[in-house]
Amino acid sequence: MNIVASLRSMRSVVVVCLIGALACGTAAAGTLGAPSMSPASIPARTASEITFTVSITDPNYTAGTANVQRLTAAGGIASVVGNLRDDGTQGDAQAGDRIYTLRTTLQQADPGTMMFQVSAGFKGELKRSFAGPLALTVSSAQTPVIGAVQLAPAATPAGVGLLATVTAQIDNGATVASSVALQKLDANGAVLATLGQLHDDGAEGDSAAGDKTYTLRTTVLENQAGTVHYRVAATFPGTSSPVYSAPLSIAITGTATGITITSPGNGSYLNTPVLTLHGNVGDSAAQVKINGIATPLSNKSFAASVPLNEGPNILTAVAANSNGSTSTTSILVTLDTTPPKVEIYSPAAGGSTGAATVTVTGVVNDIVVGTVNPQQATVTVNGIAAEVVNRTFMARDVPLAVGANTIQAVATDRAGNRATTTASVSRAAPGLLSLAALSGNNQAARVGSALPAPLVAKLTNNQGAPEVNKPIVFRVIGLDGTLSAASAAGAGTSAIAVNTDAQGQAKAYFKLGSRAGAGNNLVEASAAGVASTADFVASGSPGGAQLVVVDSGNNQYGVVGQALPLPFIAIVTDASNNRLRGIPVTFKVIGGGGGFGAARSPTMQATSDSDGRVATNLFLGPEPGVNNNVVEVSFTGNTGAAAAFSATAMVPGPANETRISGVVLDNSNQPLPGVTMRLLQINQGNASNIPQEMAPAVRTNAQGQFVMTGVPVGIFKLMADGGTAQRAGVWPTLDFDMITVSGRDNTVGMPIFLPEVNPANRVCVNETTGGTVTIPEVPGFALTIAPGSATFPGGSRSGCVSVTPVNIDKVPMSPGFGQQPRFVVTIQPAGTHFSPAARMTMPNVDGLAPRAVTEMYSYDHDLASFVAIGSATVSADGSTITSDLGSGVIKAGWHCGGNPNTTGSAGTCPTCKKCEGASCVADNSMVPQQESTGDCKEQFCSGGAIANRFKDSEQPTDKCMMCKNGVPTEKAPKEWGPTHSVTFDSTAGLRGITDKIQAGFNALGMGAVAIKTSTFTASRRTKDCCNPTTGNVQKDGMSETQGEGAINIEMRGLTIWGPPNIHRKMDFKIVEITVDVQVGVKVDNNAVLAASAGQRADACAGDNCFFGAINAGITVTPKATLEAIACEVTLWTDQHCAGITFTPLGFDVNFRSGVSYNESKCTDGFKGSVTLGKIEAFSHFQLGIPGSAGYRFSVEVYAGGIF
Repeated sequence: MNIVASLRSMRSVVVVCLIGALACGTAAAGTLGAPSMSPASIPARTASEITFTVSITDPNYTAGTANVQRLTAAGGIASVVGNLRDDGTQGDAQAGDRIYTLRTTLQQADPGTMMFQVSAGFKGELKRSFAGPLALTVSSAQTPVIGAVQLAPAATPAGVGLLATVTAQIDNGATVASSVALQKLDANGAVLATLGQLHDDGAEGDSAAGDKTYTLRTTVLENQAGTVHYRVAATFPGTSSPVYSAPLSIAITGTATGITITSPGNGSYLNTPVLTLHGNVGDSAAQVKINGIATPLSNKSFAASVPLNEGPNILTAVAANSNGSTSTTSILVTLDTTPPKVEIYSPAAGGSTGAATVTVTGVVNDIVVGTVNPQQATVTVNGIAAEVVNRTFMARDVPLAVGANTIQAVATDRAGNRATTTASVSRAAPGLLSLAALSGNNQAARVGSALPAPLVAKLTNNQGAPEVNKPIVFRVIGLDGTLSAASAAGAGTSAIAVNTDAQGQAKAYFKLGSRAGAGNNLVEASAAGVASTADFVASGSPGGAQLVVVDSGNNQYGVVGQALPLPFIAIVTDASNNRLRGIPVTFKVIGGGGGFGAARSPTMQATSDSDGRVATNLFLGPEPGVNNNVVEVSFTGNTGAAAAFSATAMVPGPANETRISGVVLDNSNQPLPGVTMRLLQINQGNASNIPQEMAPAVRTNAQGQFVMTGVPVGIFKLMADGGTAQRAGVWPTLDFDMITVSGRDNTVGMPIFLPEVNPANRVCVNETTGGTVTIPEVPGFALTIAPGSATFPGGSRSGCVSVTPVNIDKVPMSPGFGQQPRFVVTIQPAGTHFSPAARMTMPNVDGLAPRAVTEMYSYDHDLASFVAIGSATVSADGSTITSDLGSGVIKAGWHCGGNPNTTGSAGTCPTCKKCEGASCVADNSMVPQQESTGDCKEQFCSGGAIANRFKDSEQPTDKCMMCKNGVPTEKAPKEWGPTHSVTFDSTAGLRGITDKIQAGFNALGMGAVAIKTSTFTASRRTKDCCNPTTGNVQKDGMSETQGEGAINIEMRGLTIWGPPNIHRKMDFKIVEITVDVQVGVKVDNNAVLAASAGQRADACAGDNCFFGAINAGITVTPKATLEAIACEVTLWTDQHCAGITFTPLGFDVNFRSGVSYNESKCTDGFKGSVTLGKIEAFSHFQLGIPGSAGYRFSVEVYAGGIF
């Protein structure tokens, strides 16, 4: 056969073999075990976990080929679900056991059947092997349910805060854990509020994570008796709406409580110094006080006349209910009877112009919470209405007559108070050399931008012809705008000189300053030899929203579940810190579970008013905690940090337990003893009223600590009067905001710091003499007081004013407008008023731009808040900031100035951290709230967290304790010093007395009685003591001198019953035997008698007394006995005896008794006790043979007790 034929033959054989293998099945198929699937059924629309398994033992199995396939309805392969594995992972139970597993999650929308099969590849097989099919039933989805729910306890009295626990059983792995919440319902089942999230993570009161029992602890505080309804809500995948539990309820028992102010409305503005406040209570037997003043009730209603202070007034109504609980509510009203301040800036007083009309601009100032806009004040100039924007006003086209003119500006605030100012301006007659504003006046643009047209001034001679090539000087005299000769581009300068052109014109390009206002950008053009000036004014409008800052209301204290006394107020500004109106913002609760409005909504929308302010009142969440309620406020598009507020929630207690405590320190953190602390009504009415103290005044102790009891509930002024301090130096009197919560220990939240007043930094003024206060250690500071402008406390017009710098971290009241100033001063004495305002200059430590305009702030102790006192301008060299005309210090107190902090609000960050951008960074300069002022420990900031360290300078409340190594330790040791004594006993000293007593017993036939021992000891001991009033230790101030004696008497074998002894003698000549037998009942006794007496003296407590004690201990052992002895004598031995002692039954009984008088201290009096000790029954047997051991068997009959 040739080669070609051979190849053809081989090809035929291969083809035949391949066909045979495929068609005829000559090769064996791979083997798969029977597959399984668990579970066999799943609910529709629910993701469920399915496990497939199959056994593959065939050695020809190709690793990694086994998989699960989903089948179509016709049996075809629809998809591969996944590969099976035998590596001990992803659901496989054990690696290498040849059981292959796939664990996967499946979800099917509709009920029906899903079919699957298992396949695998094997070596030598061209086709895969299959096993199955497996049928998975998809059942109709069942609505998930919330199982058993419980609320405990089931009842609480009205007006009393109670911590309740809510639990819910939810046995459904698909529960959205974050959705499980407790809802409060009204009588119709509508949701009033969502109170918090239930947990199954072991937190927030949940006992065990993952046990499918969800838990929430919440405070229940209701004022009305009745039933309060709740339910638990949760969401589940595949459900279109929440699922609700069975209803829950708690019974509110007892008499109704609560208090409501019905009028005036919260936030009202008033112009009368006394208002009538109306309200209702729930308890007709309640005792009502308005700002601490008792108010009578009439059929659950009250009405009280309340005096108001100028500015914001917080009115707090407190009801002390008959069940011991306390209810409170507060409103804020504003009294405005003070006229505004108004000043004319342009044209300058005494100036000259050639124009027939002028634009008059100036400032209008008032003591308000924000800025001054048309809502706060209106201005007219010579009868022409002016535009008012951001404390500035502008009146256009005010006509001038040739010659002298008087310009009069009249400002009227919203309460109708009026103020007037004038300025004299002359108009030059035509035909003189004159300079006039030709064009560019009265323009407007966004702050910081260039005006659309240049400022053009024209210089003409007395014939009206243009003056050519003459220099005209343009100078910025209002705000921080810049000028340039060519264009508004570039940095520019505050003044430029431009030569006139052929038409006698000179032009300058002006870029506005950073502060918004009406006509507040001022440029003056002047020329040499020309009396008149050309005045240009321009208005700046604010930019877009860039910043939101905390203004007031932060770090309040309140009652769980109730509204805070004061609103949270934030301010929205542009990049130049101008307040913006009409900006929508969102308040959002991010911690604590509180809410806004009656529905306790977690968010609230608000729009900023003309002051840029947005405000809301927060209802605190149900849980007590320090700063645990956190709210953020922001606006859409805010690229910076949100403003944030925090508040502390407390559960109120009985009103009579309300107190205030704290510590007073100097600026070096050293205690100030002797400072008088007074609690004053926050609203005193007009200035002639005498401040009314609301609780007994107290003084600080040697450690600077104080505790004030008998404190009412509400908002007050806590005054620290440094005039009574017991340390050398001059110390100021300062006031602090104080919100008290019923039944709690209330604090300012930090130590009270009194800076030492430097007597050198003062000036004395009177009605004819003014002066300027400077601070040598603070270059650039000056306070200028005009003659006759100061009115001191008590009405005197003569006195001395001092100024002292204060560290900002020592000021407990946060400045408004988001400020974090680095320079703060206190002006003393408190209560001093200045009219006109005292102009203040301070160093520009915050680095504001030259000629920039900012705000100055004063903490008004009468208003109990920081208020803006007007604008101030940075000097041209940028070194100082000076209050503008019409602005300045009006009242003594804390003062600062500057712009908001651009890095956000520290309120978003926890204690010991501050905001930088959108992050919290460590701020170890903070002083955290102290847990106690007498626990010998100090909380401080370390690494951005609160840490503890020893503070042995603290003084515990007990004056006889001191701090040592961070632990309260007694000043005087408890232990007595060494005892000095002399002892006599029966072997020496008392031998003769003991022998005589023993002889007396023998003479009475009581020879069985034996005195074993007797002793007598005389002793004296001393120890140091501490005077509980002064805390002083007196060495050896306590002593005890005493004598004590003891005698031990023993009696053995006293027979109390028994027949005569049996005696037998038998003589056997060689041996003589005698036998003696005795039976009966005998008693053994042992008695110890002790007595002591002495004198105790305590020089510290003033106690001197006699003391003594008598004690006896007796052991009685009655027993039935049999004693026998036999003796024998032989002719060749001496006598030998043997005996037996047998006690079939006996008892050991112990008695102890004693009586004492003033045993341990002089107030003990008589005390006594009788003790029956343990009783044992016993049997005893012993042979009377030398070396023989006895046998005793006993059992306890009575364990003993005291009678």
